[in-house]
Amino acid sequence: MFVKAPNGRPVENIDVAVKTAEGQVKGRTTAEGVVWFGEAQKPREALFSIRVYDLEAGPYPLNEAYNEFHFEINGKAITETHFKDERLKIEGKALVLAREGDPAMRYERQ
Repeated sequence: MFVKAPNGRPVENIDVAVKTAEGQVKGRTTAEGVVWFGEAQKPREALFSIRVYDLEAGPYPLNEAYNEFHFEINGKAITETHFKDERLKIEGKALVLAREGDPAMRYERQ
């Protein structure tokens, strides 16, 4: 499996899990953006995890007839936070945004 950025560069340190009929196989992309699942037979779904951003994506269906897959991850979209009618509260010198189901985000002036 290959994971790359929109500019075509490889993306490393992405945790990838592949679901098969036998269960789930896990791996992490290398500096070349590659993760190899040698023992995975007929992969059905792929899941991605980026721990530093607490991001879980997937499952994405895979065609069992293939054994090579290419995915693109837009790092800019992952690191952006979009606001719409959000309410912030002040805690000391920080602004705090608490969304239901997500950990609170703190904004402090540097």
